[in-house]
Amino acid sequence: MASPVDAALKVAWDELGDRESLMPDLDADAVVARADTGELTAAAPRLLELAVSGQAGRDGAHGLIRRLRPLLVERGSERKVVIDVLDAWWHTTLALDEAEPGRDTPPASAVLGALAQTDEPLVRWLEPWLADLDGPSARHLAALVLDGLRGEAWDAVPDKREQVLAWAASEPVVFGLTLVGGVHLAEGELSDVFDRLL
Repeated sequence: MASPVDAALKVAWDELGDRESLMPDLDADAVVARADTGELTAAAPRLLELAVSGQAGRDGAHGLIRRLRPLLVERGSERKVVIDVLDAWWHTTLALDEAEPGRDTPPASAVLGALAQTDEPLVRWLEPWLADLDGPSARHLAALVLDGLRGEAWDAVPDKREQVLAWAASEPVVFGLTLVGGVHLAEGELSDVFDRLL
């Protein structure tokens, strides 16, 4: 059975791309060049595929996602296809542990940094996180708070970085960690998180 991300990517290829073209085989630099010279819609499935698979090249996932912004402006089929992949990527990230053996899962803070490059309101990504502060989601949140939001993706959207940090220190999140998420953290980690937040 295909993962939600794989299923969403299949729809992206079916609706926007051409699997019979060279596009599915292009590396990040080549697909970026095609996207930047008028083939953004046709390149979108490959840009998404590279971003979510950790093969984004020198632009990073955030750079590839930023390129997709023109497809997200108007409510239509292109927007829906791209958003469906990003939603699936985000929900999958929150559900998986970074530390699981054999898994190379990016931290939620890195994925959120890529998603923050869109013009979508942050609440789109933060609401599902707050709704499920259990297990891996709690550990991802603790890592975000303890590690901070550093890197090129967050440097490109400093206002959104401040919004995320303010959200993490908000009453609902603190209560969620206290009542639900804290049990999933290592000994002393909840105290360290609160030291940073409060």
